[in-house]
Amino acid sequence: MLKETDPKLVDFEMDIYWVVRAGQDPSKLIQAHPKRFPLWHVKDMSKAKPELNTEIGAGSINFQKIAALAATSGLTHLFMEQENFEMDAYQSIAQSATYLNKKLIPQLKRS
Repeated sequence: MLKETDPKLVDFEMDIYWVVRAGQDPSKLIQAHPKRFPLWHVKDMSKAKPELNTEIGAGSINFQKIAALAATSGLTHLFMEQENFEMDAYQSIAQSATYLNKKLIPQLKRS
């Protein structure tokens, strides 16, 4: 779809978990297709069970590396999601939000 659509007309939302789960590197996709991913769908991959997601910052996805490419990506919005819970759902979302607010968003503002 990236190759067959006009970059002036079509943008994409990158679901970072599923890009990694498919064995791809989000950073390489962003670099190969600058300004095509203004939207990011953010959830982390469980270290113990990659088929499950976990709280952002607690899993195996290197969000710091990806965040360094926010400007290249054209990032305007990110969406946080959590589907699997090993703890209370409200604690889970609070943990992910804390990571985003303290670690990821400040880095996005710098890049």
